[in-house]
Amino acid sequence: MRDRIYALLTTAVGLFLLVGGIVALSDDTAKCGSQTISEGGTCTETSWRTGPSNERTLAEQRGENTKTTWFLLGGGAFMLTGGAFWTYTQFRKRPADPPHA
Repeated sequence: MRDRIYALLTTAVGLFLLVGGIVALSDDTAKCGSQTISEGGTCTETSWRTGPSNERTLAEQRGENTKTTWFLLGGGAFMLTGGAFWTYTQFRKRPADPPHA
């Protein structure tokens, strides 16, 4: 029973990532975190591991957002396909055991 639930959850998460990737791909605004960058603006991100900040222009940030979106689409498609197959294998009707002679 637990495998069936995990299979359904994997399929649902894959679908969620795929839809999120499609929505993000249709949005061509550049975002730095949750803030929208306007023309001439820059995005400054500081990594807690490396310390120094990373500054990107509007075009560079758009490219970074697009790359992230393609990862969402690819990961979502992979999870959706794998989860759907896993769900199918968990819910398919198994043939009854043949009578033993």
